[in-house]
Amino acid sequence: EQEGDIISYLTPEGPVVKISNRYRDMLHKRWENTLIVKLWGRNIGYRTLCNRLPNLWQLKESVRVEDLENNFYFVRFQSRHDYMKALTDGPWIVLGHYLTVEPWRPQFNPITHKVTSIVAWVQIPNLSSELLQAVCNEIGRLVRLDHNTEEALRGRYARVALEIDLSKPLQSQVFVDNTWYNISYENIPDICFECGLVGHVLSACPQHVQSSMTPDAVQVNSLPTVNQQIED
Repeated sequence: EQEGDIISYLTPEGPVVKISNRYRDMLHKRWENTLIVKLWGRNIGYRTLCNRLPNLWQLKESVRVEDLENNFYFVRFQSRHDYMKALTDGPWIVLGHYLTVEPWRPQFNPITHKVTSIVAWVQIPNLSSELLQAVCNEIGRLVRLDHNTEEALRGRYARVALEIDLSKPLQSQVFVDNTWYNISYENIPDICFECGLVGHVLSACPQHVQSSMTPDAVQVNSLPTVNQQIED
């Protein structure tokens, strides 16, 4: 902490505290290897989650789990490799329900936060890697570049991990330099945001109650692999 990072003073209405952007950035950096997780449609106890995560994510180092309101958890990683694997190698299924995984973000409030996104790998065949970052923000928020894309070793199969908002229609193609390119999404399962189960869309959910506040599900590309599932 440096002089001027935190300025406080009293007013008739109460104390006022101002925090510098530099100090905020420093505080945020401490959370850069933290994920926000929640099991959709089913409560899971703290100890149960702690016991299951190492096998589910094949962790190489330990993690610290912090329980929050509304069945959310913070998971803090010691290893950046473990963090990226947990964030990008899903979907993760626990007890038949989808485990949502999101990067930590400032101003997160477990009481008001609505889960509407998933991190998924996206391919744009035949689009050169140097153009990929320029267009990926039209599809979702960039989380990670594939190693081959970073090294430009396989440019025609440009591949990125994006945080995709499932409350909006998935884009199927993008127009770049007078050419249409198809967009392929990997391993996005049918996720029902009503009951939290994987395998059916919201419109087919027996518990579904029509609500404009609940995002619809997306169509399956492929279901999770066996080693990504943990059942009773």
